[in-house]
Amino acid sequence: AAAARAAEAVARARTELATAEQQREEQGRKVDASVAAAATDLESEAKVRIAEEKTRAAFVDDLRERGNAAMRRGDHLAANNFYMEALFVPSVPDAVRVKLLGNRAACLLAMKQPQLAKIDALEAVCLAPDVAKLQYRLGVACEQLGDDEGAAEALGRALALEPGSAEIGARLDAVRARM
Repeated sequence: AAAARAAEAVARARTELATAEQQREEQGRKVDASVAAAATDLESEAKVRIAEEKTRAAFVDDLRERGNAAMRRGDHLAANNFYMEALFVPSVPDAVRVKLLGNRAACLLAMKQPQLAKIDALEAVCLAPDVAKLQYRLGVACEQLGDDEGAAEALGRALALEPGSAEIGARLDAVRARM
């Protein structure tokens, strides 16, 4: 009788163990399916974000090119508007933002708005201090505002970055002659 009860207990334990194994396997399949679905969702979201970034980059590049074309035509107001619109696009990478700010600074200088040009040039220089063209535009803006000391400093940095530039050298000499 004791052996029968022990055999029955062993059989029950084996049944419970088999049931637990089945439940564990089923739970594992559910977890695997859930993880696979989450991975698929993340992959889809990543593809959407990449597509959005490419679309945004193309849009910003198109606006910048339109601004550049307007500058070549001498239509500074239109160029300014194109650059401004591009700068308002969210999440513009710094490298692109620097180009837009530099271009708009040149545009604002052509429009005789050196105070606004200086703001753009300063932001651009903060993002890319080793670009001679940006330092030059900052120097020109300072010069047009009557800030010969600021102009000499920025033009000096521009010349250090581009030592062979006759244009930068001549402008720096002219500023220093007034000081």
